[in-house]
Amino acid sequence: MNSRELLQAIIDSPTSHAIMFMGPDGVIQLWNSGAERIFGYGDEEIVGQPADVLFVPQDLEDGAPQTELDDALRTGCGGDFRWHVRKDGSTFWADGMIYPVRSRKGALMGFVKILRDATEQKRAEEQISKLALADVLTGLPNRAEFMTRLEEAAALSERNGHSFFVMLMDLDHFKSINDRLGHLGGDDLLKQAAARMRSVVRETDVVARLGGDEFAMLVSDADGGQVGSAIAEKVLAAMAEPFRTDGHEVRTGVSIGISVFPSDSTDIEQLLRNADAALYKAKSEGRHGYQYFTEIMDFRAHQRSREIQMLARVSPRHFHLMYQPVVDGAGNVLAIEALLRCSHPFFASYPVERLVGLAAETGRLRDIGIRSVTKACTQAAKWQREGWPQLHLVMNFCRVEIGAAGLAERIAKTVVKTGFPLECFEADFPEDQLHGGRRDEVTLQEIREAGLALTIDDFSGTQVGLTRLASTAARIKIDLKHFPGFPSDPGACAVLSATIQLAHALGLLVVVERVQTPAEADFIRDRCDAMQGFHVAEPMTGSDMGHWLAAHRTGLVA
Repeated sequence: MNSRELLQAIIDSPTSHAIMFMGPDGVIQLWNSGAERIFGYGDEEIVGQPADVLFVPQDLEDGAPQTELDDALRTGCGGDFRWHVRKDGSTFWADGMIYPVRSRKGALMGFVKILRDATEQKRAEEQISKLALADVLTGLPNRAEFMTRLEEAAALSERNGHSFFVMLMDLDHFKSINDRLGHLGGDDLLKQAAARMRSVVRETDVVARLGGDEFAMLVSDADGGQVGSAIAEKVLAAMAEPFRTDGHEVRTGVSIGISVFPSDSTDIEQLLRNADAALYKAKSEGRHGYQYFTEIMDFRAHQRSREIQMLARVSPRHFHLMYQPVVDGAGNVLAIEALLRCSHPFFASYPVERLVGLAAETGRLRDIGIRSVTKACTQAAKWQREGWPQLHLVMNFCRVEIGAAGLAERIAKTVVKTGFPLECFEADFPEDQLHGGRRDEVTLQEIREAGLALTIDDFSGTQVGLTRLASTAARIKIDLKHFPGFPSDPGACAVLSATIQLAHALGLLVVVERVQTPAEADFIRDRCDAMQGFHVAEPMTGSDMGHWLAAHRTGLVA
């Protein structure tokens, strides 16, 4: 037996280990039977191939194959503890080492790698690690894991400048419930409470059980108080519903204390103490409520709570529509935009965007929206019969409203039911609510499939690319508020003109809104397809809009 045959026999003997020899360039030159068993490649398939074929895509992107060789050269022994790819595409966890091979004169001949399939061990270690960081009863992260996540959130916040909330929560009167039901009943209540908390938060948020009936939340990327308050109120609502355990109906509640990073503290321990102080305040003020540590944040949260309570009492009769015409450069009426307003004294001065947001949070937006569509389409159909057969109707919708499951289709059916032509109905969708994610794609697709014409409202050119809009929308509405200095500033005029020209080149129609003065109208009249604003007409009631249309048709309106 010659030396090469002896060497091959030696390296083929340990069948549970893969042994391979690579040249200085990382190309495989020797491959044992253990490697064939583990990786699935025969000797004739793999010899002459670079070892890169054995690495997962992420490691290839990170340059792991070369890093292993460099580490082995630098230290004399490199580690290979990573996922590898088999011939069939499956992966396994490797536990191995790589050594440089040198001649007797010290010249580098290549590298030898020895590894084994340690996937089962890896999985077991991960499971043990997971159990060590999870609460056994509820499956939520435990205190140790929650603290780790807080440290990670703090580090991320320092990099991106975003705030996050910490919420500490205690179940109300849990001790008396536990004494009455016994430990098994108490444990069942804790598990149900944990599930409810987890169900009302976002995927990016963390819910943990710190011990006993004490829970915690980490609400990330939540600048301002609105997100934190919305989640706190969802938790309160979920916990207010009765629980069923061991045949008994149990009612409890939850008290919540909230602190904010970094405004309340940049120290994690202090942040938790602040949240605990807010929790104590929530308990002392009657339980089943929430308090912010910072007084101004607490005031805003309770103001918002009052807004929601008041909105729940607002009668549908307080919601009404105002109408504003859209005309072309020659003054011909092309469309009427229906604008939602609320006449209730509490909300009389509220911006409509704020009102719509509150309606969405309270679940009233869907009914308000459908009712408004019915009323507006009925009115517009009447105007069509009175001599404006091609008149279009424009209505505004927000992400929450139109993105609700099946709502786009219901809106389309409502339009048709009123007798108003669906092809004359346009849905306005604000540009600043489009971020290019999967949810947007689904929402826009549902709008198109429902047969609704889509207009991107309040377009500034900074949020969503025009080329992307060209495949989803029929028209864009450019708001002059995004062009300060127009029309006296030549720069603002140039940017506006360029935006309109690019939109036209992409096949998009352009409506310029917030046209207030004759000078503004003169500049854009020959450049855009339509205009809207106080220069044309202010928003008016349906009756006044009918008179305006009649006067416009007879030439009494310029």
